[in-house]
Amino acid sequence: MASLIDIGKSGLQSYRQALAVTGQNISNINTEGYKRRTAELEEVTANQGGITSNSAQSGLGVRVADIRRSFDEFLLNKARSAISYAETNEKYVTTLKQLEDILLPGDSNLGTMIANFFDGLQEIASSPADLAPRVAALERADAVANSFNQLSYLTDELKKGVEFQIQQDLNDINILNNELFSLNSQLTGSGTKNAQNALLDSRDTLIDKLNEFAEITTTLNSSGAAGLTLGNTGKGPQLLSVTKPTKLGFELVSDKLTFLLEPGSNNTPTSQITNGSLRGLADAYQTIQSIEASIDNLAYIFSRDLNALHMNGLDLEGADGQPLFHTVSMETEVNPTNMGNTTANVLVSDFRKVENQPVTFTYNEEKDIWVGRDNFNEILAQGRGSVSVAGFVVNFSGKGAEGDEIFIRPAFNAAANIQLAIDRPQEFAAASRQLVSSDYTNTGKAEMLAEISAPETYDDTLPTIEQSFNNSLTMNAATTFIRNGPVAIIPANATDIELISLIQQSQLSFSLTDDELSSMSSITLAVASEEESSDGTILTSQKKYIFSLSDASIAETITEEGGNIDAEAIAKLINFGLISAAGYDLVTDSAGAQSWVADGVNYSLQDFGGYASGSGNQLTFALADSEFTDDSQIFGNSQNLNGTITLRNDDTSSIQIFTREGRHLAGTRLEDPSQFTSLFLRENGFNENATYNDNYLNQSGDQAYLDMSGIYKSGATSALINVANTDSDPVISFDVDFIDGVDTTETSFDGKNAGASTSSYQVILDDGINEPIDRIVYQGQVAGNSEADIAKAMASEIRKEAPISSLTGAAILLDQQVINAPDDFMAPADGETTSFITDNIRYNLTNLGGVISVSGGPENALSELSFDSANNQVYFTVSTEPENGDSVIVEFEEQEYTLTMVDGEIEITGGEEDRLTAYFNSQINITVTDEVAEMGLNETKSIQFEDIEYIIAKDASGNLSVSGGDDNALSVDISYDSDTGIAEISSEIRQIKILSNDGSLTAAKILIPGVDAEAETISGNLEAAMRFGLTTNTGTPFVNYAFYDNSSSDTTISETKSELETWTLTGFDEDYFSDIASDGSGAILYLGLGDLETTSRISTQTLSVSQTSSDTSPVIQEVTGFSESEIEYYAGKTLNLSDGTNSIAVDFSISGTTQSLADVVTAIQSATGYSSLDFTVTAGTDALELTYNANGAQDNAVATFTQDLSSFSVFIPSDVNDAEALASLLSTETSSLLTNAQGGYIDLNGNTISSANNAISKWSPIDSFGVEQDGTDILLTFDRDTNSELKDAVLSFSVDGDSSAVQAAPVRTTGTRVITGFTQNDLSNLSNTALSISNGSSTLLLEIDGAPADLDALVKLIQEHEAYDTLLLSVRAGTNGLVFEDETTGEPLIERLAVKVIDGYPLDYNIKREGDEIFTTSPTGNSAQVSITATSSSVIGERITLSDLPDEDLIIVLSGTGTKKLSARYDINPELMPQIERDITVKIISQVDIHEVIIPDVTILSDIFVVGSMTMDASAASNMEELALAIQSDDNYQDLPFFVSTNDDETGLKLTYKMQGLQDFAYISSDDTVFYPSRITESETTPLVEFFDTETNTSLATRYLDGIGRTQAVGYKIDLNGSAAYEDKFTIASNQDGVGDNRNITAIIARQTSDADGSNTGGFQEIFGTIITGLGSKVQSSQFASEAAQSIKNASLEAEASFSGVNLDTEASNLIELQQAYQASARILSTARDLFETLIQSV
Repeated sequence: MASLIDIGKSGLQSYRQALAVTGQNISNINTEGYKRRTAELEEVTANQGGITSNSAQSGLGVRVADIRRSFDEFLLNKARSAISYAETNEKYVTTLKQLEDILLPGDSNLGTMIANFFDGLQEIASSPADLAPRVAALERADAVANSFNQLSYLTDELKKGVEFQIQQDLNDINILNNELFSLNSQLTGSGTKNAQNALLDSRDTLIDKLNEFAEITTTLNSSGAAGLTLGNTGKGPQLLSVTKPTKLGFELVSDKLTFLLEPGSNNTPTSQITNGSLRGLADAYQTIQSIEASIDNLAYIFSRDLNALHMNGLDLEGADGQPLFHTVSMETEVNPTNMGNTTANVLVSDFRKVENQPVTFTYNEEKDIWVGRDNFNEILAQGRGSVSVAGFVVNFSGKGAEGDEIFIRPAFNAAANIQLAIDRPQEFAAASRQLVSSDYTNTGKAEMLAEISAPETYDDTLPTIEQSFNNSLTMNAATTFIRNGPVAIIPANATDIELISLIQQSQLSFSLTDDELSSMSSITLAVASEEESSDGTILTSQKKYIFSLSDASIAETITEEGGNIDAEAIAKLINFGLISAAGYDLVTDSAGAQSWVADGVNYSLQDFGGYASGSGNQLTFALADSEFTDDSQIFGNSQNLNGTITLRNDDTSSIQIFTREGRHLAGTRLEDPSQFTSLFLRENGFNENATYNDNYLNQSGDQAYLDMSGIYKSGATSALINVANTDSDPVISFDVDFIDGVDTTETSFDGKNAGASTSSYQVILDDGINEPIDRIVYQGQVAGNSEADIAKAMASEIRKEAPISSLTGAAILLDQQVINAPDDFMAPADGETTSFITDNIRYNLTNLGGVISVSGGPENALSELSFDSANNQVYFTVSTEPENGDSVIVEFEEQEYTLTMVDGEIEITGGEEDRLTAYFNSQINITVTDEVAEMGLNETKSIQFEDIEYIIAKDASGNLSVSGGDDNALSVDISYDSDTGIAEISSEIRQIKILSNDGSLTAAKILIPGVDAEAETISGNLEAAMRFGLTTNTGTPFVNYAFYDNSSSDTTISETKSELETWTLTGFDEDYFSDIASDGSGAILYLGLGDLETTSRISTQTLSVSQTSSDTSPVIQEVTGFSESEIEYYAGKTLNLSDGTNSIAVDFSISGTTQSLADVVTAIQSATGYSSLDFTVTAGTDALELTYNANGAQDNAVATFTQDLSSFSVFIPSDVNDAEALASLLSTETSSLLTNAQGGYIDLNGNTISSANNAISKWSPIDSFGVEQDGTDILLTFDRDTNSELKDAVLSFSVDGDSSAVQAAPVRTTGTRVITGFTQNDLSNLSNTALSISNGSSTLLLEIDGAPADLDALVKLIQEHEAYDTLLLSVRAGTNGLVFEDETTGEPLIERLAVKVIDGYPLDYNIKREGDEIFTTSPTGNSAQVSITATSSSVIGERITLSDLPDEDLIIVLSGTGTKKLSARYDINPELMPQIERDITVKIISQVDIHEVIIPDVTILSDIFVVGSMTMDASAASNMEELALAIQSDDNYQDLPFFVSTNDDETGLKLTYKMQGLQDFAYISSDDTVFYPSRITESETTPLVEFFDTETNTSLATRYLDGIGRTQAVGYKIDLNGSAAYEDKFTIASNQDGVGDNRNITAIIARQTSDADGSNTGGFQEIFGTIITGLGSKVQSSQFASEAAQSIKNASLEAEASFSGVNLDTEASNLIELQQAYQASARILSTARDLFETLIQSV
């Protein structure tokens, strides 16, 4: 019973809920977004639990399992898609209808107003002189402008309305999106199903509303939370996620509407607004924008074209026509995302050239330029601060950042801005500005009409020079083109241009990683060079240069400069020569094998013509002349790294400059017609009618095209240097072709290019006697850019190895000034200060502790003021330099120079500019290193410099001091650097010094007129020279020379002769040698070096010992080496003979007493210990025989010769009988090398030395040890620099052999020096040299033309020289050297002696520079003939410089097989400059018929001579010329159809017809004789005309006339009516008088119907009609689309509603059904109750 009650109860409860759901559905039938609910019932079974747990029960009733929403995602999404699509079309068509109403408000639309305006112009054309039609036309013109303005205003308002609607829709989307986000949060956290259904309905409602604005794709998670993405693909940007809603916005950039995600922060653009009202509004906005742009374009071309035509005319008052309408408004817009702060403004230069296309400028930070591109991304222009585009100029200000954009819209708001530009009716320019007239000499009957035509347009794709070149005339900025032909346009607004074609230097580039760069240890540059041999053969050599980078100092150098170790730093160090390279030659041996051999020389990069460029990790090398090879590499990162080699190409391209009409302005003439036929094509930028004309090729000025200026150079270096022979001397002149960055070294910003300087000037001077002077000046070495700068640099280079002349004044310009105190002045007492005044100068005296100091005094006092109390005087030192304005004259190289005092400095005028320098030396520095080094402790030494003595003292501690010097010197000090050993005296003085800047080829002296006899006396100059301190009453100036030292090169220009320390051996007179020779035996000379001698210097030679036979009873051995010559060699040596146990020593006399083998054997047998030997010694054949005392084999015998070489000894034979012979003997012996008996070189151990270069001295090795004879003395000498130890040595000298010969000990001589190197052979090499002898103060320069016969002759030349006495040194001849002796007390000068042989100077010719020219001259008394060779070189192949360019486009054309590498520099005017209007002459130039008639004999002609239609008397003519003149003089001549002249050989007449076309032959006769003409030139069938500039007679264009006599060129259309004759001319000139015709207004009216905006576009009204038609089509098609979308929307909504919506019929049926079920459940309960009651009752 209980279960039945439960079952009934469950039914009541379940159906009550189901009834409630149905009631809910019925109640919400009109609730928006409500989805029908359904109660889902299910059986309650036992395993589901229930009243009892008895599992056997079959059921427990029913319950509501779930209340479900009727939801079909597919249908719902389909409906949403249809809704958003319908919204798109609805918004779009609604907005376009509004736009259509704006454009066509009625009959008074824009098209009607344009038609009315042209009707008004037609009335002016009918009566151009009347004001009435002009007034009406003015009003109509204003009405057209107003119509454009109104139309622009209304469309702009519509755009603003659409923008507002878009913003409103976006606001609604963002609100709905935020609500959805909140709802998602509730769904995620909700646990009640009923509540969830309501939330889900709200969710779908919000999504549906949002979908109407923008189509979205929805995704639902398990809790029902929605995720939204834009678009219909599901892959669009996320608008809503569970965690975040995304805000939607929009922006307008250049009127382009873009939707953004998170505007104001991320600003992420999206294109996924695919449908919905937003899409419709956006599409409508773009359509409005397009229509507005079309209206703006119409306004723009309307005003532009009419303005251009109107400005071609003259108004009623004769003034030039002005613009008819104001329109052009250039808008600039900065991209809001720019990172820089650049702004731009635009100036319109010529509105007629402005194209209505947007330009986008993008900033390139690397090149620092703005690049302008059109909508097709083609570059239109580029530049920095100011950029010219067709018709306008953009000026940029501010700093840009990479990628910044600025937009330029040329015709923006043209319709809104159009206004009538003229105010008065008179200003309508109805009359034409041009008058056409026929030349009065014309013989034809033609008339010409002309009108201005639209500018010629070209479809060529050639870039402009701004797009092709960097406007930098450098190698690294050059442009390399791919092919020949036209490459660039020079625009009409260019004023000048310079173009160069360049060679390609060999380059080696490395792109390195950071690791490779940091680990680089060496760079190897392998270079191949070509050189032409004397026979013309080209020889190739290879060399390798290795730069070591492993030195730590390299990194330190970079760090010290604050830089990083990168490619740029390395390139700089190599370029500056701070990193040098070791050189290696590629050598081929006899077997043909090649190897690299070090040459032992270090090179800088520029030594072999290289230069480097580096940046970051990029390193590039370039070579001026040579070629890199594959052996070039970098060693880094433990591997060899190879670079990329660019091969050298010396072949440069040819540059041609043409006009578009084919006028050849610069370059090389085109000889082959096929060249210009294939060139003159429209796609190449030429007019299709272009005709080749080279009349103006490479001309300048009056002969050039439109008087432009031009310079063309091919092989651009040929004229850099010129040589001309004048009446007197050859002259070298220079041209400036200096281009910085081309002729100099250059690097690039990225390190990828480098340029090595190659431009140079070379001069060779050859007098046929001396070595030619061959000098090269590279352009990069020239300081400055002028011809004079180059001449100065070359003169300096020519003189660089010549002696530099200097002159030092004889006087020290210092003096002691004494000031006497007043007689009553009393010196101050201790602690007091007193003063006195003299000459308005106060002197203050202060006594402190008995010492009086002085202050005050004059400003010119150079020293401290001192007081002489004894004489009551103040004294101090002042300068005695000459006063301001004082001057003195000196002469140098036969030119006078004036030295003038100007504000304490010396200015030089006259003579060659910058040839001399003069100044007052404030301090002299005297190097005394040698003198100090020779001094001992507690020693003093005197030296003399410029006639002033200085005393150097070294105390017991080695401290140095100096005294002496000039009496008035402000200071005298001595310094000593213990590290370098350099000692120097310095003294503060005032002394004039004059020296030549660069050397003098003739080694000219600086002369003082009035002082030097060689100079012509100038009155008063001696006194001036004394004022300047150049000379004194007792002293003369000090003349000196500085010599070029090039000892490290192959040629030694100056050779310093050895200066030797000297010992003197005296007493070698006649008696001395008589004593030695008295016994006839000679003597032995010994020379000892005292403590320097060594006992270890022993020479040992082992002799050969061998057994003579196999017989051993007894054994006989042989010691070889005892021939007569060998025995002579053993003199002075010791023979050591040993049997292995016992030995003997036998001395061989140095005197030669042991002369034979018998003498040797006797000496051996007499030696002590001989008897102890195991053998006896006898004489063999040139050998010693050793006979052993015992039998048996023996091998222990040893024989050696030894000699002690630690001291010198030599035998003096009896034939040596004077000092000269003895000196010669000593000299020979002291210089001998150690040899064996056979003359071969050996070492001290007797080992053979193969090369003389490695041989050793026989005696103690003393450098330059020598012997000189000096009368009866012998001087022993040695090099004082390399043998400093001998300075403290004590030499001993003795002669053994005759006791009567008394010998004095050697005396070290301090006042004598020997200068060696003057052997007879040396003397023979002195021809054409000079000998310089200096005592440190003055120099004697002896010019030696021919070699002296002997040393005495050389001494004589020296002694006869004018400067000999100034040396204060005597000279005499030694054996092979000059002996100098100091004539001054204390020998202070000999210490500073220096003697040099100067090779090649002085010369017998000189040079002088005057401005930009160098003259070769011969000094007075000489007549040298100098030949000059001058050459130059550059990387430039061709160079074209054009200025005053015509105001028309020019075309650059490349030809040839060269590098195609060009660089350009140019100037371009802003397009604000007005173009020049030229008067044009049109000339008929087509070929006409020319006939010839031969008349064999003129003299037979009668008085009835018929020529065509003319009859005349020809009887007086005696030759053909007189006949032609008679015909031309006849009154009827002008009526003939031809011109008459003689033919070329004067055998007949030539008839040149005036008209075009083939002509009939004329009848020519005399009496009965008929002369028959023949055609020699046939007429062209098509007339040809040429257009000339009237003012300059420049040919501008050539044209054939069409079939009706028309053509067009140079901005004019011409129409030739009638028959024109050959050479007829017509002029198109300015209408100066302003004739009131209607030609110009007629041309304007014709513009109404002609194509206004390109081909087949129609006139202005047709264009407006096209706009209206296009809009109407859009409205109609969008209306159809909208209606279709609406139908789809309705069908989709109905389908979705049928599934999820509430149907009353269905719900009513459900209500009845559920009611019945409910009642049945109640009946179950009632039945169960009845049963229960029955049961109870039964109980």
